Amino acid sequence: MWCQVPSFRVNRFMPALTEHELIERAQLGDRLALGQAFLQHQARLLRRMAARMPPSLGRLISPEDIVQQCYKRAFGDFGTFEYRGNGSFYAWLQTIADHQLLNTVKAFKTQKRGGQARLISAFTNGGSVHDLVDALADDVETPSFCLRQAETAQALHVALAELPHDYQEVVCRRYLRGEEIGEIATAMDRTPASVRAMILRAKSRLRKTLAKLSLFLSRGK
Repeated sequence: MWCQVPSFRVNRFMPALTEHELIERAQLGDRLALGQAFLQHQARLLRRMAARMPPSLGRLISPEDIVQQCYKRAFGDFGTFEYRGNGSFYAWLQTIADHQLLNTVKAFKTQKRGGQARLISAFTNGGSVHDLVDALADDVETPSFCLRQAETAQALHVALAELPHDYQEVVCRRYLRGEEIGEIATAMDRTPASVRAMILRAKSRLRKTLAKLSLFLSRGK
């Protein structure tokens, strides 16, 4: 079943930008443009991670988890990227994703040797993504358009990676892993009231980012 994204007031006539133009904007500080550049390569990165992931690891973590961590690293390291023409941006993302997968495999093997093989996937199933989309749609007026669930998930990977670490953790725990407020507060060494406030602020930021990314995705229809 397709799910509806929060409503957005957007300019539908904004011209589509090339990857190079997006990179130029990102180098001037436009993080949304960088997120849009990520989305152009997401399907390809997911296929690569799925093909390279060991079967033993695939039971504990998903290609989406690896790609989201790749985006988080790329947001932080983008200042080191140098555009060298077509293919250079994907090659950079691919290298980050490959390293992230390698590090995750090493961590799994280390835990397994110690008898604690336990990695938790944030993107466990479509229902959890649906729950997060429903939460983001709270108190939003006048829907302007909808995205398919698969497109929403793509945008969520980028939007989550753009969040500060503590916001990302609280959202993943609450909506993607289904943890209760008390559990989250204990795990993060915070009060329940603090966790609720963080969730509200994180949802607000996610809504704004999804609103802008959805325009980019809608142009591909």
